[in-house]
Amino acid sequence: MIEIEMAAMLIMLAFFIGLFLGDVVLGLAMAASREDDSRGR
Repeated sequence: MIEIEMAAMLIMLAFFIGLFLGDVVLGLAMAASREDDSRGR
């Protein structure tokens, strides 16, 4: 049963890390597009 619990913990960790990274990537992309807009291209 220990293996199942460890697998569940790893899946939850991967899920939260994925959410966090997705937020960071979205924030960086939005900041980059904002900088492009302020330059006027």
